[in-house]
Amino acid sequence: MSSSPPSAAAASGRRAFAAPTLVWTALVVVYLLWGSTYLAIRITVETLPSLLSAALRFAVAGLVLAVVLRLRRGPGTLRVGRHQLGSAALVGVLLLAGGNGLVVPAESGPPGVALPAVAVALGALLVAEPITPQVLLGGAVIVAGVALVVSTERPRRRRAEPRSGAARAGARR
Repeated sequence: MSSSPPSAAAASGRRAFAAPTLVWTALVVVYLLWGSTYLAIRITVETLPSLLSAALRFAVAGLVLAVVLRLRRGPGTLRVGRHQLGSAALVGVLLLAGGNGLVVPAESGPPGVALPAVAVALGALLVAEPITPQVLLGGAVIVAGVALVVSTERPRRRRAEPRSGAARAGARR
């Protein structure tokens, strides 16, 4: 039996709902932050190795969270036991290697090439689907099709920079 008193909404038999503006604000924040993650991945893989960029993003996010926790809850907040540290390390490694670790290399290569490998791995891990030669052949056909589409795409033309009158006069000569 719980010793905490019921809320006013529960006592009256009504459900408590969040204000619609609060819900929409939360959704907009999630959309912007989540979307900016993929934008940041797309930009950083052009200048850094893909997994290094992911590791740096995770390190910065961890430091920001540690500072916020320290400021809001005091110095004892960041003390953790061995079990908690092991669990957090496992989740961090799985997120870096499995979650965003697969997204980042996919962003740095041709679009769609990583999907067959992920589908085969998830099928084998989650539903124990055997990796047969037919499955591997299907994945290879998908990769070849994506490579064919990507290799035949026409490069985008850059918009010409507007030139000054003097530069145009020099170009006519």
